[in-house]
Amino acid sequence: MSADAILRGAKRPEFLQDQSLASLLEATAVRLPDQIALIDGEVQLSYAQLNARAELVAARLSSLGAGPGCFVGL
Repeated sequence: MSADAILRGAKRPEFLQDQSLASLLEATAVRLPDQIALIDGEVQLSYAQLNARAELVAARLSSLGAGPGCFVGL
């Protein structure tokens, strides 16, 4: 097995979905709001908390003029 295959894993086209990361996060937050979504050192965020923070960031970006079709570096 090549190093590239190990790093990237097997190709699994059945996992590909025509959805944005934002819509996947929102759907998961509805389904599993209290499940831990992110751990950064001592900080843990549930899907509901992560989604709430993402909505705040989206609102701020929108207020600065970002919208559909705009590229934003994060």
